[in-house]
Amino acid sequence: MSPKTCVQQYAKEAFLRNSELVKSGKVTLEFEEGSTRDSFGRLLAYVYVDGVSLQGTLLKEGYARVAYIMDPPYKYLEQFRKEENLAKREKINIWSSWDFVKNWGFNGCLYY
Repeated sequence: MSPKTCVQQYAKEAFLRNSELVKSGKVTLEFEEGSTRDSFGRLLAYVYVDGVSLQGTLLKEGYARVAYIMDPPYKYLEQFRKEENLAKREKINIWSSWDFVKNWGFNGCLYY
């Protein structure tokens, strides 16, 4: 990694947790009705590991947030907001600093 590359706080931890979860069991995908790609061509899917929502887990653990909602409604949007609110109330990880999460991103970078 370049020493001039901006790395957001919790990015490494979130990456490692995501990797750990994905490797821990059988991965399945669920797609929304309609488009399966976003405006950048990225695949959009709900990810499950042994039947447990990967997105829900990362939200509850404060490694993710609900953001960039471009074309609602989404099947699990309200559930994801509830899971995010659990981490917010407990001030876990990205929610542990009152000014870290911004409307369109995060505040600050770490340099390695």
